[in-house]
Amino acid sequence: MDRKGINSFIGPNRLDGQFEFPLYDSLLATLGTQTEDFASLEASVSASDRVFGPETAMSPLLGNHDKSRFLAYVDGDLPDLKEPDEFVIGWSKPPKVNHPASYAKLRMAYTFLLTSSGVPMIYYGDELGQTGAQDPDNRRMFPNLEKLSSEEKMVQEHVAKLNALRAAHPALRYGSRRALHADQNTYAVVRAYLNDRVLILYNRSVKPHEIKIQVEPEFFDTTLQDALGELPKIKVMEGSVSLTLRPLASSILIPSK
Repeated sequence: MDRKGINSFIGPNRLDGQFEFPLYDSLLATLGTQTEDFASLEASVSASDRVFGPETAMSPLLGNHDKSRFLAYVDGDLPDLKEPDEFVIGWSKPPKVNHPASYAKLRMAYTFLLTSSGVPMIYYGDELGQTGAQDPDNRRMFPNLEKLSSEEKMVQEHVAKLNALRAAHPALRYGSRRALHADQNTYAVVRAYLNDRVLILYNRSVKPHEIKIQVEPEFFDTTLQDALGELPKIKVMEGSVSLTLRPLASSILIPSK
């Protein structure tokens, strides 16, 4: 359903929240099939904020038992122009991950998910880079943790870092949220709660991108470090930062200790 329909189930004597399917659709189009840009994703986030409000415990997600795996779209297995029925694809030619860059895109999607407000939901196996088409192909056995590929381990470690950061920074759980920049391939969002400040950056391009953004009043003269380890330390001067974003990567910048 659309946001209005979903919201009809939420309220006193109803549900505290619901799955954020409209936002899922936008995230899939931005970091999955790349048919939309970050400006469209930001517009979708803003629409959800307006409709649901901060008091609603919405649950952003990358997929569940009713959806084909996010990674199947990222890797180009879905949608299939020759066979639009994703249930049939699950039986006739179940997806396999063929492009290592797809795991990097999945990591970016997880950065978005686990720095979002509400109650993020992780569907089993997605945090290890599991693929699959529609039910029952999206219910494959959980992978053997001792036989993960290097790319799958990178996804697992990335999600673990994000979970730890979410626990450590209240700004990521329920802080204010302000988009600083959103274009075709790059995106910058700042979140703040009391003295806790977090700057989240994305570059979905296969090339590095230089950006300059104003980060005041959340940050002024300080030094930021990337909690995900993608970038060197960044100096904020007079409320502005200039930096080069690595390709197919996201960063979470916090004040340097």
